[in-house]
Amino acid sequence: MVNPSGLRHCSFPIFLVFHTFTSAAAKEGEGLKLFRESIEPVLKRNCFECHSHESGKSKGGLMVDSAPAMISGGNSGAIIVPGNPEKSLLYRAVAWLEEDTEMPPKKKLSEAEIGHFRKWISLGAPDPRISEPKPRTPPSQLWSLKPVTSPPPPLFPDSSWPRNQVDQFILAKLNEASLPPLGDASARTLIRRLYLDLTGLPPAPEAFERWLPRFGDSPHNSATTELADELMSTPQFGERWARHWLDTARYAESNGNNRNRVFRYAKRYRNWVINSHNGDQAYDQFLGEQLAGDLIKEGNTRERANRRIATGFLAIGSKPYFPTIVPIDPKESDRARFDWAAEQIGATMTGVMGMTVGCAHCHDHKTDPIPASRWTT
Repeated sequence: MVNPSGLRHCSFPIFLVFHTFTSAAAKEGEGLKLFRESIEPVLKRNCFECHSHESGKSKGGLMVDSAPAMISGGNSGAIIVPGNPEKSLLYRAVAWLEEDTEMPPKKKLSEAEIGHFRKWISLGAPDPRISEPKPRTPPSQLWSLKPVTSPPPPLFPDSSWPRNQVDQFILAKLNEASLPPLGDASARTLIRRLYLDLTGLPPAPEAFERWLPRFGDSPHNSATTELADELMSTPQFGERWARHWLDTARYAESNGNNRNRVFRYAKRYRNWVINSHNGDQAYDQFLGEQLAGDLIKEGNTRERANRRIATGFLAIGSKPYFPTIVPIDPKESDRARFDWAAEQIGATMTGVMGMTVGCAHCHDHKTDPIPASRWTT
């Protein structure tokens, strides 16, 4: 049985410990709220450019984009003394109390922002950012910015399965996954696959009657090449494969934006893409005519007219028919034109370079080397 007098004797220490614990928790909660609302946004806005994994910079050996980095400090040592802002280099720097370490250097923070830092450090400088951010991917490692190369195919001296260089790359991946190559497809299966892949249509019964005898018992012979060449010379080949570029070119027969206007002549651009595929047009010419076909003066009247149709790439897409800012600002009289240009740039970069540069309207890209300042200039 518990001694009542003993309970009375220990009740005050228990209350004191409980009160101290709850007070500390309350201070930490207040500090975390202050960090999320008033400290972290200021750090991102003013400090990450020179002191973060995102920017790839750590001037003075200092990173401020994680709690461990803030605790370890930089070349000048620790920048925070929890509970004591006057001895904290971070507070002294943002308050411009430390000579040669005024931060940010170009413009002093407002008194309210400086006060937030002082209070946050006084509350113990709680910081929920436990994990280190991943380093920014160097622009040179982005696939769309690397030069086109022709890597040598892997060699398999003891294997008879690869028939060509593509097979050698496939076999290398199969070996990594400990998977054996499958057996050859039958002649009937191969004919069906060629039709579906190259034209998007299944073969008619008479196609089997015509080609099966030519394939014979070994489907991997000259008949494979002959059938592929024949299918690639059909109009259906261009129709099948042009649709992939038309998806990239955001093809539609209406604009689908703030007024769904019909593009009456969009089919001309669609047919130009199909004819380009069927005509085996070189890629650089295919792309150049869509971006600047109206500026290319060479050729006869028909050729110049076709190149103008190619610039339908710029004309189609989700275009606003009036400025996106409503009510219209008199200072933004050309806003609709700028919106059109932004849409065209975004479609081109996404389709050709694999980068959604529209984000750079408002902020630098985290991985792609597209800063907001580049967009605005």
